[in-house]
Amino acid sequence: MLVYYHIPKTAGTSCKRVLESWYPKLIRDTEFSDKACSIDLAEDGLGLAGHFACRLVGHPLALLDLVPDLRSNTEHCLLTILRDPLEHAVSAYYHLKDVDKDVVGSLTAFLEQGHPFQHSMALGIPSAEYIEPALDSFSVVGDTADMQRSLDLLADIVGKPKIEVPEIRIGTRDPQLLSLTAAERSRFEKRWPLEYEIYEAAKDRLRQGIGSGDGAGRNRFAYVDETRSAIEMLRQQLDMRRHEAALANAGVVLAMPELPLEMTMLLAKKDDQIRELERKILDADERSALLRSTLNAQRETATEQRNSLISKLQVANDRYAALKERIEERERQVKESRRQIQELNSKLETVEAARVDAVQRLTAIAETHGNAPEMHDTTRIHSSGAPTSGPMGAGAAWQLAMATFMRDLEGALSDIRTTVDQLDTEPSTRLTASSGRDPETDNAVPASSDPDLSDAKPSPSQS
Repeated sequence: MLVYYHIPKTAGTSCKRVLESWYPKLIRDTEFSDKACSIDLAEDGLGLAGHFACRLVGHPLALLDLVPDLRSNTEHCLLTILRDPLEHAVSAYYHLKDVDKDVVGSLTAFLEQGHPFQHSMALGIPSAEYIEPALDSFSVVGDTADMQRSLDLLADIVGKPKIEVPEIRIGTRDPQLLSLTAAERSRFEKRWPLEYEIYEAAKDRLRQGIGSGDGAGRNRFAYVDETRSAIEMLRQQLDMRRHEAALANAGVVLAMPELPLEMTMLLAKKDDQIRELERKILDADERSALLRSTLNAQRETATEQRNSLISKLQVANDRYAALKERIEERERQVKESRRQIQELNSKLETVEAARVDAVQRLTAIAETHGNAPEMHDTTRIHSSGAPTSGPMGAGAAWQLAMATFMRDLEGALSDIRTTVDQLDTEPSTRLTASSGRDPETDNAVPASSDPDLSDAKPSPSQS
């Protein structure tokens, strides 16, 4: 089985592309922790890759806690890649700045305090004497500056074809990296000499083509137990010194041994996090006060707008009710006009039928009395209806009387037709004249100039 211990920010993406072509069953450390009980580590073609919490021991996903067989089983091939310490620190700075928002400050300040991906912490190397045992525990320790040689050496050990390593650069940079002066670079090297010793030792081994495939590393990671014992002993000594100082109630501070690098970095990071959280709390309080002030102003404005809208809505409702009432009144007037028109039409039909019947009777009387003898009465009826003296035949008298009746009847019919036409063709004009307002604009209109509409009383013929 191949195990790739991926220290963050060491070209892991490019390396995994090659390993995936060799090991189709390459799985991640997080998946392996869930499936550890069902996976056979001796299975051919099995590959395991991951950050392993960037620790060898002391974590559920730590390398030796997750795969304890690596200590004694040399058939497992173990790979890791290192990087120039300064480039590694700069890449870690931008990665943590994007992912872990607790990282604050400038690049130079970050380079002074260190980062959690450092080689000494990831490999568990407390001092220079443990560099060689640590590097011997890996089958191949590569270099990001020479990835091709690193993976070619691994290919020879695991018996895989050599593949050109793709150049995949993921990450961000800014001018702060280029702006580092020679003095700042020199200060970084003096601040972290162990990182450079580990990196230079790995480069020398890679140039010489040294790997553990020749039988080295049979006692892998034995130094880890020694370093853990040394750290535990140091902690016990520290506790004893503190206890002695408390018993003696001394007024001077006793010289304490230096804390392990890991603990020093964690304490410094926690202090920075506390200061950053305090600053964020102050900023949050200021923003909260500003937001409350803005919210109160917006609430007052919204209340004023709401009251204004309510007032406008009430006015609109009143106008709507008035208009609706007027429309209903006009509809009633229109219905009444239509009823009157129907009644006049009915009367007109009745009068017309009477006129036709009268014409027929007159015609029959004229035919019957057309040759009757003349009357000896000297009284006759003038065409205007006044009696005159002189003889007149009976037929002529009837004709004169009927002609007068028909003339009056035609006049009455004409008046009825005129009234019906006016009611039928101008109902809106009559309604407007009666109400005194324009139905379209609801404004007052002047009196109609039509003499028929302005008369207060109907004509005798209409009545």
